[in-house]
Amino acid sequence: MRQVEREKVRTRRGRALRRIAAAAVVTALCLGPGGYRILPQQVRHEAEAYYGIRGTQVVAWLEPYDLTARYLAANDGALLWMNTTFRLWGGWVAGSFGGCRKIVDCSHAAPLYGGVDVLYWSQLAGQSGWAYTLCVFGRIDDPAGETVRISLSYEEGEGRVTLLEEELPRAEWIQAKDGRTYFLQELRTESIAPQSITVGGWMELLDGEGRALYRTWL
Repeated sequence: MRQVEREKVRTRRGRALRRIAAAAVVTALCLGPGGYRILPQQVRHEAEAYYGIRGTQVVAWLEPYDLTARYLAANDGALLWMNTTFRLWGGWVAGSFGGCRKIVDCSHAAPLYGGVDVLYWSQLAGQSGWAYTLCVFGRIDDPAGETVRISLSYEEGEGRVTLLEEELPRAEWIQAKDGRTYFLQELRTESIAPQSITVGGWMELLDGEGRALYRTWL
């Protein structure tokens, strides 16, 4: 009977040691050189260090596709857009590894802050132009605002060509836990543009009567 009890103790001890060893391996991967990022939010801390900001919190997510995670983080003075991709050798990564990150300065008082990012582009059979899938994001600080009007374009020759125009009403905005109002939308263009363009343009905040309150350039 005592022999059986000793065997049970050894078995439990072995299981506990294996759990501890597994936890140590995971910790080493996460804290070792470069760090293995198990969660997409971990990339945010590296971005904070890169941009010299602190204390951002995730306020909105876009629907994921494939092995990607796309989210908007913010603090009082900045918007931080993260488009991250999972890689076996490094976990969740951004920047030149298959995703990207962008920051919008909110340290100056303004009714509206905004940014845009190209997620990907595709070409349908038989069409000469490329269709772009874009992400637009921002923060609204003026309670009189009811709609965000967006105009996106790209340079061609000595002028600019309109790529997309869209309006985001208040119903599509996000009221986050920090008490602020944000928007985060994925938009798709027609197959009209050349490949690898640089997208710019402007966002405008409108009141309930459709009057422009403020415009910010992207």
